[in-house]
Amino acid sequence: MSLSFVLNNLYILEHKCLTVTNNYYLFILLVYLFVDYGKFESSRIVKSVGFPFHITCRRIQQLQSETMPCLNLSTNVALDGVDTSSILSEATSTVANIIGKPEAYVMIVLKGSVPISFGGNEQPAAYGELVSIGGLSPDVNKKLSAAIASILETKLSVPKSRFFLKFYDTKGSNFGWNGSTF
Repeated sequence: MSLSFVLNNLYILEHKCLTVTNNYYLFILLVYLFVDYGKFESSRIVKSVGFPFHITCRRIQQLQSETMPCLNLSTNVALDGVDTSSILSEATSTVANIIGKPEAYVMIVLKGSVPISFGGNEQPAAYGELVSIGGLSPDVNKKLSAAIASILETKLSVPKSRFFLKFYDTKGSNFGWNGSTF
């Protein structure tokens, strides 16, 4: 069973407000949503030992909204000879861990040699935008800013004081994926 199958069926459940009563089907949904994708939590659904479980439209909508953070980074530093894979990998795991979302849904875009002036000079600098459907808060944003700034300082020698990061907490309907929106 693919993740696409599960997401499509969650969409059907959400829009038809159905209750899941099939034990096997629900077990597969729980495995996909909570265990395989790092969302295991002490929720009533997981703690429950009796069947059938009842997944409400509201819970399904909450689960669907816990996806797709995208971090777009631009820097005036040339990336020739830089190990961009390590930057992308570290940024992916950092964003996933701090926001609490699966790495499988995190997208990182890194652009180098972008003309950037900061404070009237063109010393190494960077600008980033992080878009997420949920998962952001003042505390999370502060942690993300510190962690991404640290990566850029370590890997690209961009001082933390020359990096801006803008956060967007958006609705699923404003985020496209797989030929549709969330």
